[in-house]
Amino acid sequence: MLSSRRARAPRGALPRLGAIAAALWLVLTLLSLRALHADPPAPPAACADLSPACAALEPKCAAAPTAALLQLACPRTCRACDAPTRRAAGFRCADARPECEEIARSGRCDARPLAFWRDCPRACGVCGGGGGGGAGCADARADCAARAARGECRAAASRAAMARECAKACGSCQRRQPAAAAPPRGMRGVAAAAGGGGCRDTRRACAAWRREGECERSRELMGKLCARSCGECVPTPEEELPPEPRRAACSAEEADVHEDCADWAAAGECEHSPRAMAAACGCGRCGGSGAARRAEALEAAAAAEEEEEKAGEKAAGGGVPPQLHLRLAEWCTARRSLPAHPVARGVELRQVRLTPGSEFYAAQQLNTAYLLDLSVPRLLWSFYATAGLPADGEPYGGWEEAEKGGWPDPRTPTRTLRGHFVGHYLSALALAYSSGGDVRLAARAALVVRELERCQQAAGTGFISAWPEEVFDTLEAGNFADVWAPWYTVHKILAGLLDAHAHLHGDGAAVALRVARKYVAYLARRVRRLIAAQGDEWWQATLEVEFGGIAEAAYRLHALSPNETAADALHLARAFTKRDFIGPLSNGEDALAGRHANTHLPLLVSASRAADVEGDDEMLTAPMHAYCLLQLGYAYAGSAGSSVNEHWPPRGASTGRATRTLFTLDDREDLADDCEAMADDGECERAAPYMEAHCAASCAARRLKEGAQVVPPGGGVTVVPADSDALHTQESCTQYNALKLNAELFSRQPHAALADAFERKLINGVMGIQHPQHPGEMIYMMPLGAGVSKERSNMAGFGAPDGAFWCCYGTGIESFAKLGDNAYFETPAGIDAPLADAEVGSHSAPPTLWVSQFIPSSVRWRGGGVLLHLTRDLAVGACDALLVAFTLAELHEAERPPSCFSARGCTILLRVPSWADPAATALTVNGAPLDERGGEAGASVVRVGEFVRLHRRWSDGDRVAARFGLYVYVEPLNDWRPQFRDTYALLYGPYMLVGLVARDEMALAATVDTVRSSTHVSECKPARPDDASASWANLRLETRAADGKTSVLMALSAAVEQQYTAYFRLASTKVPGSH
Repeated sequence: MLSSRRARAPRGALPRLGAIAAALWLVLTLLSLRALHADPPAPPAACADLSPACAALEPKCAAAPTAALLQLACPRTCRACDAPTRRAAGFRCADARPECEEIARSGRCDARPLAFWRDCPRACGVCGGGGGGGAGCADARADCAARAARGECRAAASRAAMARECAKACGSCQRRQPAAAAPPRGMRGVAAAAGGGGCRDTRRACAAWRREGECERSRELMGKLCARSCGECVPTPEEELPPEPRRAACSAEEADVHEDCADWAAAGECEHSPRAMAAACGCGRCGGSGAARRAEALEAAAAAEEEEEKAGEKAAGGGVPPQLHLRLAEWCTARRSLPAHPVARGVELRQVRLTPGSEFYAAQQLNTAYLLDLSVPRLLWSFYATAGLPADGEPYGGWEEAEKGGWPDPRTPTRTLRGHFVGHYLSALALAYSSGGDVRLAARAALVVRELERCQQAAGTGFISAWPEEVFDTLEAGNFADVWAPWYTVHKILAGLLDAHAHLHGDGAAVALRVARKYVAYLARRVRRLIAAQGDEWWQATLEVEFGGIAEAAYRLHALSPNETAADALHLARAFTKRDFIGPLSNGEDALAGRHANTHLPLLVSASRAADVEGDDEMLTAPMHAYCLLQLGYAYAGSAGSSVNEHWPPRGASTGRATRTLFTLDDREDLADDCEAMADDGECERAAPYMEAHCAASCAARRLKEGAQVVPPGGGVTVVPADSDALHTQESCTQYNALKLNAELFSRQPHAALADAFERKLINGVMGIQHPQHPGEMIYMMPLGAGVSKERSNMAGFGAPDGAFWCCYGTGIESFAKLGDNAYFETPAGIDAPLADAEVGSHSAPPTLWVSQFIPSSVRWRGGGVLLHLTRDLAVGACDALLVAFTLAELHEAERPPSCFSARGCTILLRVPSWADPAATALTVNGAPLDERGGEAGASVVRVGEFVRLHRRWSDGDRVAARFGLYVYVEPLNDWRPQFRDTYALLYGPYMLVGLVARDEMALAATVDTVRSSTHVSECKPARPDDASASWANLRLETRAADGKTSVLMALSAAVEQQYTAYFRLASTKVPGSH
């Protein structure tokens, strides 16, 4: 909330410069290839290769598995121009994949030529079909050249249409871009980019990941890490192993028995996976002394690999599932669009009651005590003063500060935020009442609503605020430096009124809606007047000042209002849709870099609301794409939070890495990722002329960073601004809004990875910001550095209950008022609840309840006629398992006969979290085990990282119990540079662990393979002697530091006054393919 204003770099010539740079790079690449391989005899003039990628494939022209394909696709390179009939004879021209047309339309044919040309020859144009190309290629529209100049050939929203209608202008006739071109921005990395180190793997485990199917399941992420193993690029000739002469005949043991052996060998599988390759491929063992030596080396490598895997399995206790970031990558890469309407909706908050005794209930009660301790007259003091009403007593301090006896200068920054906490307070009162039923909270919320209406009536225009209308005048005049964020405060007040209407009863709810409608009418008049006077461009400029989620609130009001107010609400919602943010995201671009996080997260939820209200399905692309960018590119390892100094890192500044920095590298959109990657790989020194010409900013910033790094010897958040103490990480407000976005996406496409991510954010981003003993003391940001403490975090640690009122106080009191929100989702009867990648199907499906979060509670599920009581216990003694169980009882007051207890039955979907140890995970229904094959009719298989489906005719008293094994596992930083490859977050279940140290380092003796076996629980006890569950706050683990001393670990969420380190250096640089 510090400031959302940022400077904009001019971009007028960037596309042109990017095209020049890309062309120069291509020319350099092709020249280097031609230097290594003499030109073939000149072929006939009509003979042309399908793609420039052919040049790198010349060594495979004569290889049996690829000869027919390459002689068709690359006749010039393969010297086959004079034999088209012979070339076609050995090749079957038919597409083998259902998605071939999409591969061709999206320009991916040449990204993996051997794979896609073979599987999609017709769509990719290998044998004349699809893909466009040929001598007769022409544009079908007169404006193609202009549209291509605007970038529509590459924009995600238009490139398919452009490929069909403007093939010539878009260069489709020349088979798109060569394989050496840079990969698309976003989740795909830079490992195989031109200049980024060639076609190579960046992890030793790539071959193992490929064998486990990760190349297909997690294509985008694996394309970053394992480009060569996954076939995402073509090795250049110098990267290939020298060809070995083959004997005329091979023994059965030495011959290739699989048609893909040559491709696999070219991708390095003979070295990476010697045991697997030995079973199917000769790997050059036919011929010559060189081949014999190579065979011996392969056999030795196979033996070493086998011993290494055995040792790793013994140390780790067996195989475990892919990490959460790979699960999320799977979801992100599998999804192309979101359903137009939610298929699962969160069970109403008033139907969920937290159970006493849990950490969640304790946090809720502490929050309720704070809400009741605050004085309504003191909070409303500035509202009264603004409306000209008597204001007695003393106003609060902090961000609600006011001055008696005269109105202070509105240009004082905090003055234009005054009143924001009142909006949050009204929301928190309403939510807390809905969560716990405490009538004192409802009465207090109704009082706030009545007093706001009194202020509105005194103003006479519909205006309500804790500052005068002149503040709007200042903003609308363009004096951004003289105000902070008045629209942000407006949103909080409007949202509070709508929450009061949704959760209160009687007059309180009615008055809240009436005040909200008048408020929106006033705001809409003001916005219309400004746009009419200054124009839309001027209005869009005012959106550079933080304005919160006004669009979302306006869409909510639109659904509740008659025509006139609905029109005002719709106008307001559209006005606050920031086009320069939503538009690029909808086109698949990264619009997050450098932006103020909490300004833009609410816009993503608003975009989803727009789809519901206006039927604009394309608006759903932006929130999904942004979420995937956020999770896979910008999130902190372990906590799943984001932001440093309230912003996402700027473009080119280690974008999407936990080593956050505010150094600006390149603002060149087309080259930013490549320039940074090449600078990180040392190209500034090795290729100085090119880099100085095209990536000077990256090289300069790299040199600056190397001189200004704050790198604790043991790790942690390793690269921070030179003026930062590594305490300004993960603003609490961002977690609040990220959870809203997470829940919105889950409601449209339920997936266990999204539920796992929600759990990680809730535990490590919300639960730990509240002081567990003192009501009203919270932190602004979560420190994720080395040798840090919450008591020293931003704004000097825990705030004062009556003197802080920061933005994160507002979101904090809301978060703790609704901890049961989104714990359960329901899909009504008639809609088949999809599991994983399944689509919505049967219209005769029974009702479904999703048990998404393990929060001890009771839920009244009216759709199934069930009262479900869920428990969650940390196993006392060893603390080696999380015990989750639920029992069912008939809900007699349901409006219709209970579906779950009828012959039709109902479905309950229980999340089996990705962090659970498969070997120690068990599930029973009424005591009968449900194994991984399914234990009874109506049950799906039990797999970690998925929902298990339980469908049956339930009986009163039925009990489902699950034991989820816990163990220590690691998650690498979102930083792929070599110097950070051995820095990790440690987790235990969904809890991020921190090391209790009095020094600014935490280097461990363990390797990635041994961290589990070398870390053990040292303290496991309940909060009270008679509790059935151990306390996460009392959990301690021990491991061995590199200096031989014992290091103590605890949950980040439970740390209060302790000094800790959030990330650890391990003794191995090997990155695991699994936990």
